[in-house]
Amino acid sequence: MSKDFFSKITGHQKNIIFMVVEIVLVVAICAGSIAGVAVMSNRNDETSSQASSEASSTASVSSAEEIVSSEVSSEVSSATISSEAEVYSEPAPEPVDPIVDDNTGDEPDEDTPSYTTDPETITGILKWSEDQFLPSLPAAAPVLDFIAENDLTTNEKLMFTSLKGIVNKSQPRIYSAGVSPELSRLQWADLLELKFNPVGDPYDLIAKYRSELEGIVVWDDTDRSTAHTINLACTAAGIEKLLIVAPEDALEISERYDLPIKYDYSNSPELAGVAEEQIFFGSYWDVYDYQLETYGNLATNRVILSLNPDPETGIINDVRDYIIAIGGMSIWLDPTLDMDKEVLDKYFVRMAPGKSVCLGWWPDEPVGVTYTTGFGVVTLASDYCQNLSYFAGCQEELLKAPTEEAKQYENKIYVALVESDGDNLQYMQGYLRELWQQPERGEVPITYTMTPTLADVARPIWNYYVKTRTDNDFFCDGPSAYGYIYPKAWNEQRIGYDKASTLGEFLKRSDRYMNMMGLRVITVWNSGTGAMNTDVDRDNLDLLKAYANNMPSLLGITQQEGMSSYNGHADRDVLINGNFLVRPAEKSYCSEQYQMEEGVRFAIEQYYNLKCKEPVFYVDQAVVWNFGNTITKMKGIADYGKLLAGDDIEFVSLDQLFMMQTQYIKDKNGLN
Repeated sequence: MSKDFFSKITGHQKNIIFMVVEIVLVVAICAGSIAGVAVMSNRNDETSSQASSEASSTASVSSAEEIVSSEVSSEVSSATISSEAEVYSEPAPEPVDPIVDDNTGDEPDEDTPSYTTDPETITGILKWSEDQFLPSLPAAAPVLDFIAENDLTTNEKLMFTSLKGIVNKSQPRIYSAGVSPELSRLQWADLLELKFNPVGDPYDLIAKYRSELEGIVVWDDTDRSTAHTINLACTAAGIEKLLIVAPEDALEISERYDLPIKYDYSNSPELAGVAEEQIFFGSYWDVYDYQLETYGNLATNRVILSLNPDPETGIINDVRDYIIAIGGMSIWLDPTLDMDKEVLDKYFVRMAPGKSVCLGWWPDEPVGVTYTTGFGVVTLASDYCQNLSYFAGCQEELLKAPTEEAKQYENKIYVALVESDGDNLQYMQGYLRELWQQPERGEVPITYTMTPTLADVARPIWNYYVKTRTDNDFFCDGPSAYGYIYPKAWNEQRIGYDKASTLGEFLKRSDRYMNMMGLRVITVWNSGTGAMNTDVDRDNLDLLKAYANNMPSLLGITQQEGMSSYNGHADRDVLINGNFLVRPAEKSYCSEQYQMEEGVRFAIEQYYNLKCKEPVFYVDQAVVWNFGNTITKMKGIADYGKLLAGDDIEFVSLDQLFMMQTQYIKDKNGLN
């Protein structure tokens, strides 16, 4: 979850007097202006002709293994495959048309900014079901064009990312990856046995797909502040099918492929008279104001991308292909800065609470997640995801993780070992794939947090983990339902909308995903807004009841921070509605093995303090980013517990711990 964040981009980059003069001149020439933006238009009357030829698509088909250097391992996990997973068979819901806002049935206050609910407007070019958070794309082509990223410049990576997003929108046909062993970018291509058309020169693909492009948009590479035009260019690319090109390359690309330069955000003198429209921005705030005014009614209001566009420290190509493919807008602003927040609010107030997702990441995790939660919007850590515009077109049957049968508890110590970082889509695609190859996997029960987002945009990845799991590999949901929220901050940024009903709407939608995938326990984070203790105030209990009442597929939730130390038995854990268990993770987000071993030792001490007359239930979680060799160390933790307590301790899945502890509380309190 936690990541390094980048320094804030600050300051106007142009002299105020110069900007005023520019605006006055433009007003005199054009008799019109956009607030904060000076526009100089040079319309080319000539109609662009299509490229004279397309690259041949008849090349022989190759597998990923044949394309990639032999240094990249394509070895599939040797772990034992467990019993066959169930295929989730619920029919896909029909699109709801029109989309009805069923928050409370009441009209918001007159002063409350409204969000769009009309399906044609809310999705722009795309439509998708109301209860589907993220859209899937059309079925991918059986043979893909492959772009090797190794030798591409930063400018080229952005350009080919825009090409991939535009082309894959109508049918995923392009896949790109680096081939160095460290990146392991092609491991999924190997595992899924993808077939590729060898492409000797990636520029041939621009010619091949020229008919699907409408022109060029030029971003401003002058400095870190003007780089925000990358985000605007991504939005323009997705809405208007424009190839994103750096100013120094624009003339060559335009001439070579007969592509008109539609917009020049760099205001380059070399492009004057060539670009149909040159646009000067006085500040990065102007970039985002212009984006909202120009594309707000065309882009989807259900998804937004928050991504750092700094070419030196930011993210240029990852995840952008997907936001281009679905026609969404991109931003990078800091909610802690007044001017940034003022602009951000204009975007987020348009997004429907309980239905909308913010992809990418934030300059600061707790601040960003608190902010999005305040609008009833989910954050999905996905800033380093690759090829989502391909994976979102893989509409294979979704597998459901096997469901355990409840065991009868005994008077002993039960410990569930849990791994983060399941709110994080790129973790599913990257680091977890690496951990999955550790030889010790399957020797002790481990529960891996997973994101339900995989059901929408990466079914092959989820299905791989289900199919290759051992009998000791289990799954639960990462924080804090479909995606990352802090429940106590839910909808606090909105006025006139009922918090309980919109949270309930979000949780009901999330429960559908839990049921589809067989996820039965949710890890809940509430950083920065206080833990949801049942013994603090009524608001906390109402939040816990919201989960219990709206998510019938669940066994319960673990709260990841803020509750008191484990007191030896289950008196501080509660059942809601008689069967929904709410309990903390006693050791949460541990960075070192010894911390988790301390937790195991503490649980053992409590058990013996109780004279071995009551069971003890304990949840021990590792933070995967810091832990290193997590599965190997988990086995070490289990060995440590067995050394201290022998047969008095048993390591179980999180689901099993919840089922046994629920039954124990019922038995103890005569609730059966």
